[in-house]
Amino acid sequence: MDEMREAALAYYEAGSEQLKQLAWKFFRLMDIDGDGRISILEFVGFLKQRGYGVNNNNNFFKELDRDRNGYLDFNEVLVFYYIVRAKRRSCNGCKALLKGLYFTCITCFDSCHESYDLCYSCYGHGRNPHHHSLFSDNYALLISKKGSSSAAPRAFTHKQQVWSFFSCMDMDGDGRVSKGEFMEFQRQRGYGVNSDNCFMELDTDHNGYLDFNEVLVFYYIVQVGRRSCNGCKALLKGLYFTCVGCFDSGYQSYDLCSTCYRQGRYHHHHHHHHHAVFLDNHAMLMSKKHLSSAGGSANTRNPSMVMHPPWPHTSTVHPPRKIKLGNGVGSNFKWLA
Repeated sequence: MDEMREAALAYYEAGSEQLKQLAWKFFRLMDIDGDGRISILEFVGFLKQRGYGVNNNNNFFKELDRDRNGYLDFNEVLVFYYIVRAKRRSCNGCKALLKGLYFTCITCFDSCHESYDLCYSCYGHGRNPHHHSLFSDNYALLISKKGSSSAAPRAFTHKQQVWSFFSCMDMDGDGRVSKGEFMEFQRQRGYGVNSDNCFMELDTDHNGYLDFNEVLVFYYIVQVGRRSCNGCKALLKGLYFTCVGCFDSGYQSYDLCSTCYRQGRYHHHHHHHHHAVFLDNHAMLMSKKHLSSAGGSANTRNPSMVMHPPWPHTSTVHPPRKIKLGNGVGSNFKWLA
């Protein structure tokens, strides 16, 4: 939930005063007794009144209640506002809210049908009774949709290739990779990664060596083409923001971690209506789903499908039709203008 908090705050703080007032109006609609905080009864009542279908209201409230005081303040409600606006989805396996990296069926994504998504746990343990077999993680799938590319997401083609990658890095053949081996391997292959910081982050057991599973993470980073923040240069590990103009062009994407985007630590040339047009990677992927379903290309610029941050752009907040938020939370939500 921390990533979603960062995203919600980033969108709010980068938004106009009008958009901020709309977010506050959403909060006040939920705060029935006007005491400046939302109780569990107010929250559940609001969900029922508005027709939001959440699998377990009490557990969801507890997840939003970051300080565990039994009430939701404005920033905590802002996270829920982001979830419904950005159409965050739930795992088709365990029904848990998909909070970070997840896997989606490519066939369903590129069709007019609803997407079929799995958390990494359900996907890794084979808990996916689905009639299609080709899955990709959401990061790789989004990269495959960049610009005019229609290429399929890159994936692990064979387990033997991963072992070969590990063996090439393990130069002395002792079954583990030292820091020296890791840095030499990067030098030989020309991977532009901060070797010291990357090695320390990969070495999860902090024993000074990388085992196969730790090298497997690096292999994934290389294969999928994970990028670094254009602001602070840190590896983008989860939710991040990308420039829509650069993404839909033939140029290299311009990406920011949520902290750099939220605090305005960037200088970039793409602007739209006096605001830099950035979307978080989940919202961007969902916009590509809509284009695929409509039969458009990856970089279609249909005026009726202009992408904006997931906040309402009208001056009045209207109640939604009675719908379920995905198979748990967040999908198929539409704010009525």
